[in-house]
Amino acid sequence: MSRPAVTHFNWRNKALAKAYTNQLVTAFEDDPVDAWFSPKATHAYVKHEVKGYLKALPDAQHFVATEDGACIALWQLLPQESPKNEFWAGWQRIFQVPFCLWKATVDMEFMYEERHERLADELQGGHYYLSYIGE
Repeated sequence: MSRPAVTHFNWRNKALAKAYTNQLVTAFEDDPVDAWFSPKATHAYVKHEVKGYLKALPDAQHFVATEDGACIALWQLLPQESPKNEFWAGWQRIFQVPFCLWKATVDMEFMYEERHERLADELQGGHYYLSYIGE
């Protein structure tokens, strides 16, 4: 059995990125974390998250997929591939979730940012973060 061809992509190739976005949205629709954030609109929430992530990193070098889209992984090299608007993108999530979850979402954003800063200091040369994976 031959191994499928793997391709690299980012938002600069919008047609390919949009096709893979749809695959990732399908993979994450059953994700319990996303369902917790948006129990009534999981599909729309996940699509907003994935598309926003791709657009925030238009020149990403570590988004890979099989050419048929059966397997996709969005790796981010931190801090080198941190989007300029990462802080704003993360905080926009608050407005996508029900009001009763705002405090938990804010706590999560602070924890996320603190962990990435700590890892950047500890690893000094950067580290990979797997943001999304789907099949």
